[in-house]
Order: sequence, then structure tokens, then C-alpha cells
Amino acid sequence: LISIARPVIEDIHQCLKVSGMALLLTNGAGCLLDMICDPEMEAQLLQWGITPGVILTEELVGTNAIGLALTTRMPVQVSGAEHYARQFHELTDAAAPSFAPSGALLGVLGIVLLHESAMPYILGLVLAGVRAIEGQHQADLLMAEQNQQLAQLNTILSAISDGILVWNSEQVLIHVNQAASQMIGLPY
Repeated sequence: LISIARPVIEDIHQCLKVSGMALLLTNGAGCLLDMICDPEMEAQLLQWGITPGVILTEELVGTNAIGLALTTRMPVQVSGAEHYARQFHELTDAAAPSFAPSGALLGVLGIVLLHESAMPYILGLVLAGVRAIEGQHQADLLMAEQNQQLAQLNTILSAISDGILVWNSEQVLIHVNQAASQMIGLPY
């Protein structure tokens, strides 16, 4: 999840460049996997004990956007005093869950801002980030499946004792099995 989400998180962080901002990525259990933030927000989060490995569920931290997104499986925004813990009253955070094509919860992407820096579009931005993560996850799964099918096809073609030559639509030879390479004298 981190390898897929990190480029998306970096892009969002570069686009916003807002003082007092953090982007957080959790797994499906609410464990903080990755975070990118400016030095000011990083110092504040560290003071509150929010570092990779901490659990950000509602049960452990109180009302927060990541905890609510995990529970409701919906995008959510929490502002100021809507947070349970008084220490988070100076923040606005938005979070959205990310799902695998099977429907399994992969994790949650969240944006945390100082309340006075909050923008009305952060929920939409985090949702767009989640859609990009889900799209890349699905593309990776499809590529892995295609590679597996190609390996199986190559194994089958290699096992056939008849010579097989395959051309693409531009009439370029793209595959020769071992039997055909021996018949026409091409290295396999």
C-alpha cells in the first residue's frame, strides 16, 4: 500500500504546500503507515505521539476523520471541537477509505491541517487521492495477472512439440517456441 500511495501523497503535498499540514496513510486497522508533513506540523504530531506505528482508531484516539472513515467506510471531515480530544480542537482533518477491487478495506488517506488553514476542498482532494491509489492498485493487480497468464502461455507453447510462430498485427514475429526455433535454425 505504501509503495502505491506514496507518489499520490507526495503529489498532494507538493500541490498544497500549506503551512501546518500533514498527509497520513493508515492500513485497514488504523495503523499509521506513512506520513508527510511540514516541519511545524511534524513537531506537533510528534508531541502528541502521532508517529508511524500508532493506531488512529476512534476507540483509541477519540473522534477524528481517520477513525470515522475506518468505522463508517465513508469519506469524512472533522473540524475543531468536533474532535473528541481537546488537543485536536485546533485541527481540521479529512479522510477517505481506500478499497481493493474485491471490496476489502486497504487503508485510509487523511489530510490534517491547522483549523485556521482549512480549505473547503480538502475532502474532495483526499477522495481524489484515494481514487488514484485504488486505480493504481487495480492496475498493479491486472498487470500481475497478465504476467502470470503470459508465463502460463509461454510454458504451454514451449511444451508443444509442433513448431509455433506468432506474428503481431504489424506482421512482426513476436514469439517462436523451442520446436520452431530448432526447425528454422533460430536461437531459442
